[in-house]
Amino acid sequence: MDDYVSKPIDPEELEDKVRRFLDEQLDFDVVRALELTGGNAGVFRNVAMMFLDAAAGRLEAIKQAVAGSDSEALENGAHSLKGVAASLALHRVSKVSASLEQAGADRVWEGTSQMVADLELCLAAGITAFRAELGSKSAQAGS
Repeated sequence: MDDYVSKPIDPEELEDKVRRFLDEQLDFDVVRALELTGGNAGVFRNVAMMFLDAAAGRLEAIKQAVAGSDSEALENGAHSLKGVAASLALHRVSKVSASLEQAGADRVWEGTSQMVADLELCLAAGITAFRAELGSKSAQAGS
């Protein structure tokens, strides 16, 4: 986060800067995600729910692959996460996953710990965004 908030802190300014920072980290486009799932909110919801159910396990598999220097497991795990993230317009998650996939393919371990940390942050933001989006869809359906 490169922005600066001077004292006394204005809560609205701080909230605006944090939202912009999270949007940059997440790089999630709900309109694009709906397009990628055929414009069908039900399909989007199902794919997003599958993503939410599997995200922690996929991240853990990637962490274990890096810790164990298992290039094949890293390549496969990152490839899988990259594809699902791209299908849901989670651009940053997909981009970091692609970098990890390439590191696994090239058997290059330098920088992978930082990439995993980055992935963990943007994945957490993505999960939060999906939960918010799915919650708003449920609220709209109940109206």
